[in-house]
Amino acid sequence: QNAAKLSIDPARPTQTLELIGITSALHGKRFTMSERQILLTNGIATEYTESGYMRVERAVTTYQKNRFGDEDNSYLDSETLHTLAYIIRALRSCITSKYPRHKLASDGTRFGAGQAVVTPSIIRGELIAMYTKLEDKAIVENADL
Repeated sequence: QNAAKLSIDPARPTQTLELIGITSALHGKRFTMSERQILLTNGIATEYTESGYMRVERAVTTYQKNRFGDEDNSYLDSETLHTLAYIIRALRSCITSKYPRHKLASDGTRFGAGQAVVTPSIIRGELIAMYTKLEDKAIVENADL
């Protein structure tokens, strides 16, 4: 069920979503706040219990360092990855659905009408238009930059 909610809007936080079908640990057996922090630090999502229902406290990934070995928390929250995947799929689909198997030509190249040819400026315009649509959905921001 939580995956369905992410497909509707991947940029919304998963915090507080109910974990349906999972029963919580007995009151004295639950992780303490400091134990949950250790789990989060090691890339394990945490939960909390409210009125007998388990809910997502924070969903994190195991990403901790960039390719240079430096600490990097840019992909720590799972929502970041869900949002990026959504953006990539939307931008790719925008081009591949409208220009499948088209030839790429330089801007200003002359070609006959009806040819399956696309230029960088056309692709750029399509991507900007799609990015603006994503901004309208509050998936991205700063389309005017």
